[in-house]
Amino acid sequence: GNGDGGCSRRVDPGDADSIEHELIVCTCCGGGHNEEQLLICDSCDSSRHTYCARPELASVPEGDWFCEECLLRETLRPRLGER
Repeated sequence: GNGDGGCSRRVDPGDADSIEHELIVCTCCGGGHNEEQLLICDSCDSSRHTYCARPELASVPEGDWFCEECLLRETLRPRLGER
C-alpha cells in the first residue's frame, strides 16, 4: 500500500455536506436554489433567501440573523408578559 490505509476508508465528508445542503430550502418559496443567498435563523432554524426575507436584504448579513417570526415573538414577549 501507499500508506493511506485507514484514512481513505472514511466516508467522504463531501457526501455528507451535499446531503445536508439539499435539506435546506427557503421557508417562504420552498426553493433550495441560490444556496449562497439562503439565511438560516439562529433561533428557529427556518431558512429564507435574502430576497424572500422581510425586510428584504441586499446580501447575507454578518453574524446572527433572525427570521421575522422570531423577531416579532421577541418584540411581543414583554407585552404578553405584562398583563
